[in-house]
Amino acid sequence: AIRDAEIAALHLAQMTDFYEQEGLGSEPPLTIGSIATKYLDRLWNNLSIDRLDVLGKEIIRERVWQRNRYITRRTEVLKSSVSENLPLATEAYHGGRNEAYMFGLTTNDFWTDLDLAGAYSTAMAAIQMPDWENLFHTKDLSEFKTDRLGIARVTFSFPKTTRFPCLPVRTNHGLIFPLEGESNCGAPEIQLAIELGASISIQNGVIVPWLNETRPFEIFSQAVRQNRSQFEKGSVLERTWKEIGNSVYGKIAQGLREKRVYDSRS
Repeated sequence: AIRDAEIAALHLAQMTDFYEQEGLGSEPPLTIGSIATKYLDRLWNNLSIDRLDVLGKEIIRERVWQRNRYITRRTEVLKSSVSENLPLATEAYHGGRNEAYMFGLTTNDFWTDLDLAGAYSTAMAAIQMPDWENLFHTKDLSEFKTDRLGIARVTFSFPKTTRFPCLPVRTNHGLIFPLEGESNCGAPEIQLAIELGASISIQNGVIVPWLNETRPFEIFSQAVRQNRSQFEKGSVLERTWKEIGNSVYGKIAQGLREKRVYDSRS
């Protein structure tokens, strides 16, 4: 029991030193996610990248009555053009691809689990500065390409011979990838489906053009990779930087959909 306490204390001390050395603050960080967002904020500030511009937010000021006087409160809110399309974006977000093509008991054999190295950070690095003010609705299939920031609700039908359909359909039992149906998905998924021979009809589609070629998350991924390279692979600080890199993806997606897992507090 004493050793457990020692380990926790040493870890707290090392993470606090790490936090201070990176210029992120003097108090112990609460989570890896909080370190990641603080580091990302500092990186963007140094490069004059406005976090609100990246995330489609703005500051509103409102006067409220508090403690017998009026005060001006600053609140971060989504831009109107973003907010009104958020339900579609939420439905089109499914997380990382994780599929099984066999159900029930399997034979005793060697199985291959395919995994893309750095999948989240690589995908996010493709994101340029979004032009939220000029997003537009379209049903033109040609607009939905791999390099576009687009979401859509589509009806689709794959050829009967397609082994691995790529358009997700949400059910009460998780995602399925059927040969035909209705899907909320992203532009890269639509392009892949077309390449697989699918017939697709867009029911509601949104495209966000790029404002410029700045890639705010690529800058972050490069900085994380550079910091990781300074430490021995598998060491505490090397793995800490790895988790910092992965945490930004999770923080950006946080809160889009209510969790449906068991809540111990409830």
